[in-house]
Amino acid sequence: MTLCIEGSQSSDAEQFPDYYEQLFEVLPCAALVLDQAASIVNFNRAGFALMAKEPSEEVMQLLAGEALGCVHANEGDGCGTTPFCRECGLWRVVTETLRTRIGGRRIASMSLVRNDTVVETRFLLTTAPITLQPHFLTLMTLQDLGELSNLEDC
Repeated sequence: MTLCIEGSQSSDAEQFPDYYEQLFEVLPCAALVLDQAASIVNFNRAGFALMAKEPSEEVMQLLAGEALGCVHANEGDGCGTTPFCRECGLWRVVTETLRTRIGGRRIASMSLVRNDTVVETRFLLTTAPITLQPHFLTLMTLQDLGELSNLEDC
């Protein structure tokens, strides 16, 4: 990638070592990076705001359903193992991306626990494979459709 910044002597991204980190952090949607086991290895500020668990260290290595507070995450053998998981749009898209290395996009409905209350939430879920040798990762973004529908027109 080449950066074109006015007045810059060079257009190389190496001149801006934290460019990608800052770009990731300021994304307006929740972004989570998952490893090959679908465990969270990184997330941005918007992703952290969506989490049901704190502090951030506790979120690392959890599956998305566990971190987001899915009502079914603690049933059976945990997130990804219950009969509900087979129907979960989030779980299906993530596991398909992990299996095929092809991104996906769909609407995913989830029942999330917030302050001892179950909240029905619909997300626009997008996944994309990332390869950082030797790691095969998945970028997952979540946009709360309820929040998007409440935005004002320009």
